[in-house]
Amino acid sequence: MKSKLRPLLTASMLGLVMATTGVSANQDKADAGKKDDGAAAHINLSGKLRMLSQKVPAAACQAASGIGKEYAVGVLKDATGEFDAIIDALEFGNPDLGMPHPEERALTLDAIGKVRAAWKPLHELSDAVLNESVTDEKINHAQDESAALLDAAKSLVVQEVGQYSNPAEMAAAESLLIDVAGRQRMLIQMISKTACLTLTHHSGDTASKNLESTMNTFEATLGALQNGMESVGIRKPPTDEIATGLAEVTTQWTAVKPFLTEVLGGTEVDAETAATQFRALNVMMGQMNKVVGMYANAV
Repeated sequence: MKSKLRPLLTASMLGLVMATTGVSANQDKADAGKKDDGAAAHINLSGKLRMLSQKVPAAACQAASGIGKEYAVGVLKDATGEFDAIIDALEFGNPDLGMPHPEERALTLDAIGKVRAAWKPLHELSDAVLNESVTDEKINHAQDESAALLDAAKSLVVQEVGQYSNPAEMAAAESLLIDVAGRQRMLIQMISKTACLTLTHHSGDTASKNLESTMNTFEATLGALQNGMESVGIRKPPTDEIATGLAEVTTQWTAVKPFLTEVLGGTEVDAETAATQFRALNVMMGQMNKVVGMYANAV
């Protein structure tokens, strides 16, 4: 099948990426400078919820479909537990996670409450899979449920960044660069989720359309991070270490992309091959996570 993917990053596509990262030049800075309140942890971990909102349904789909079941169940347990721990820490504080105090700001608490509400059906999906009582109907609803959770998580990131970021320590362009790189982790898990839903014939044409769109965005943004695109505020890698890290992500992406293209083309893939490729996507996400850490240390 001839790939329909378009690796070129347009201004409009990058604008969409920037609009959904939670970074804005007009963010509320009234509570800026709260480094003693675990600011870095608040920003980092609230951002991580975006990725987990996609990792949970991705692993749930794979486990329920018998694709690398033992591995997928382990990923699902860990991701569900991590989501619970982070959302509790953001609300009630957790010194072990770098957040020493409970949240008091009303707007942030409201955003946390909305994430909790959107998280409930995904948690129920996870429980059903782990208890081996999941139904096709629950898997079919995973697309809409995880989309709603992702939207709520994005809104929470906006509140956390506005409340805890310190403009005196990090320029807006640097915040954008870190958050765009961080968003790549979420896109990898969204690719994993929509690929599984497409491969197992859940969610009709919606999953395959979302898969192609997400692949386009991930690949285009990866190219911009590697080569820079000053017109939309993305600079070239600031260190050789980051450039090498992004090159490794690109190598991993090149290896897994043919599998995803086959899924898009309707090719039937055996469970063993699919399990190997889904594991490769998780390895790639781990590498991307390291790169995000490199960006944070470089600015």
